[in-house]
Amino acid sequence: MNLTRGKREAVVVLSTRHLGKKWSKNFNCLTFVREVYREVGVEIPLVYSHTLPPKDFSISVDNLNSWYEGDILFLKRRGYAGERTWTHVGITLPGEKLIHCSEYFGGQVTITPKEEIFSFYHYVLSG
Repeated sequence: MNLTRGKREAVVVLSTRHLGKKWSKNFNCLTFVREVYREVGVEIPLVYSHTLPPKDFSISVDNLNSWYEGDILFLKRRGYAGERTWTHVGITLPGEKLIHCSEYFGGQVTITPKEEIFSFYHYVLSG
């Protein structure tokens, strides 16, 4: 995603203001990400879990190792046997951490280190 340095910093600051907000059927990982980006003036299209994430709004496999702050990362739960292409989404933070809203990680918006995320999820390539 091509965000200016200022927008990336704003995404990080605004996302952390949601820390502790409870997960619910009306506030989940995708609504969290869309809300944060909307706050910085970027409209994220509604994406469905049975489709691949859009290239313009998903971290590329090339950038996965460099982990730019403010990027969107789509993931799929390890061992998930359903038809969903992805099961989770979050925002990358400095220090190789992910801020995300997950019922599996405390049921709220939380920050999780990259290695812990990848012990539970696989990275999903964009479409």
